[in-house]
Amino acid sequence: MGLGGTDLNAISVFASGAMLFSINSTTYTIPNLIGGPNGGETITENDVVMFLPTSTGTNTAGQMWFIVDGDDIGLDSSAEDISGLWVNIFGNCCFHSLRDFPRSTEPFLASNFFRASVTNGNSSFSNR
Repeated sequence: MGLGGTDLNAISVFASGAMLFSINSTTYTIPNLIGGPNGGETITENDVVMFLPTSTGTNTAGQMWFIVDGDDIGLDSSAEDISGLWVNIFGNCCFHSLRDFPRSTEPFLASNFFRASVTNGNSSFSNR
């Protein structure tokens, strides 16, 4: 799958073999990342990527898609890592943060769970 040199902070695996994940590195480059931040291939520990396999087994292959930009939703320090990740029954990417993080309208506590959505390449979230 091509993630040597980093660990995963959070992962959600689907029956199809697809995976959502967040890395445990300040920055990490994923060659051929589709839809990466600013059109690039480098992500941070506050981002979410989806792996969609085209084949699995000894030589697993597939595509990596940039799903959630942590900067867009206020995750901007290593203390605010994503520590839990799943998809709810409505298809929303949901996550849990390692620490509280401030927002302009209200603070979000690490004990909260968040729902992220992506529209036209921009991430947004709520805790509702």
